[in-house]
Amino acid sequence: MATDVLDDAAVQALRQLLREPRKPTGPLPPAPGSAIPAQRGIARPGVGKQQGSGGGGGIASPLSEVPGSRVYYAPQTVTTTDGAIIFRIEPLKEVQFEDANGETITVQFQSS
Repeated sequence: MATDVLDDAAVQALRQLLREPRKPTGPLPPAPGSAIPAQRGIARPGVGKQQGSGGGGGIASPLSEVPGSRVYYAPQTVTTTDGAIIFRIEPLKEVQFEDANGETITVQFQSS
């Protein structure tokens, strides 16, 4: 049968922790470059107003892809890490949609 033995210093340290509760240290000092102080909001006429001709602005659902509008990057050959499979892809560069209001939306993709 094994017995756990603690030396006297460890026993004394544990007793001290049990006897003396932790004292609160108070709030932490503010970090350098901390948050912007609170302030009252400001509203000015015309701020955030949609520029252009129309009501609410934005895109009207549903979107429909414009036939023949796809533009591709140059074809790329991709090989799996083990070299067992090789295939060719044509990454999509750009595609156009038309929203419910007849406006054209262009979505552009970044090449890797």
